[in-house]
Amino acid sequence: MAGAPDILAARLANQRLWGPAASTPEQVVGELLAVQSQDAPLARLAIAQRADCHVTEVEAAIDAGRIVRTHVLRPTWHYVLRDDLAWLLELTGRRIVTGVASRLQRLGLPPEILNPALDAVVTAVAHQPATRKQLWDVLVADGILDRDAELGMRVTHVLMQAEVLGLIASGPLRDGEHTYAPWDAPPSGRDRDDLVAELVRRFVTSHGLVSVGDLMRWVNVTKTEALRALAADDSIVSVTVDGVALYLAPDAALPVTRQPALLLSTFDEAFLSYRDVAWPRTTSHPLGEAPYRWSEAGGGPVLDSLEDVGSWKRTAKPGRLTIRLDLASSLSDAARARVHAAAEDAASRMTQPETIVTYEDGPVPWGVRSPRR
Repeated sequence: MAGAPDILAARLANQRLWGPAASTPEQVVGELLAVQSQDAPLARLAIAQRADCHVTEVEAAIDAGRIVRTHVLRPTWHYVLRDDLAWLLELTGRRIVTGVASRLQRLGLPPEILNPALDAVVTAVAHQPATRKQLWDVLVADGILDRDAELGMRVTHVLMQAEVLGLIASGPLRDGEHTYAPWDAPPSGRDRDDLVAELVRRFVTSHGLVSVGDLMRWVNVTKTEALRALAADDSIVSVTVDGVALYLAPDAALPVTRQPALLLSTFDEAFLSYRDVAWPRTTSHPLGEAPYRWSEAGGGPVLDSLEDVGSWKRTAKPGRLTIRLDLASSLSDAARARVHAAAEDAASRMTQPETIVTYEDGPVPWGVRSPRR
């Protein structure tokens, strides 16, 4: 590895954005192990980009229960394979519960309120999946939670607790919205060191080159556990870049087979996962040195030629989609054309043939069309 460009290119290849596409959405999620998904529509796009498919294929895997959306690894949503959920919860669930305990108290969810709320949720989904709004109504109707300014946050934390405890997970999508369904998480029968070793191996293989700091941001395991797993795995090697050890699995590394520009979510695994060797910004980037707002959904960075060249935003309404770009003024015409092609590719993966799509580069539209794959 000669330097930052090689590292960034290797990461995109191993994540199948510049490397060979995966054959199915399930392969993408299984390789990445967990795909951060609080912005669920763009998380489904992220999977579709890596599998070279339409988001309807991702949604079909969710509806069939092969991919589930739940809280795991740390206190946020992820898509994971159903076959991986039990052991991931076993490995990371307890630390998530501990980490949000004080927040539950501040929200007025002590055990004498939380436990009946969990029971009500499990009962409500026992016969058929339910949406968040339906479960919200159940918790209010049963007199467990009050309808006040904090209700939405309380419902969110009740459902997160139910997920982390292995009581519920996502069910089929309903009009694009996730539902909740019963989940009975069986014990893995494996010891913790074995689980940590698998998690570390799969993270390094799919995300490499990564630092220990990257791993610690990604999952709630201790630094001691992570270093022990890295040292014990003969398939993992390290290189030192600017005094930082970066780990990769060279025998599993994927080649760079394509180099498209990319529209990514701010939560995309290729953008969010790395603390060391970050994405450089091109000159005249619209944000200057200001950070992206991680709480903002619906868009994210635009990457071209291994640089962050601007941002994009998705606005969806029934039958219509608008993609708006905010790009560096210094971009060449060729670079801008690559980004436009990336926007059209993203739209084609998210929409149906009859959808009206409007593309805007700053205040200037460059097309209105109905994309077809």
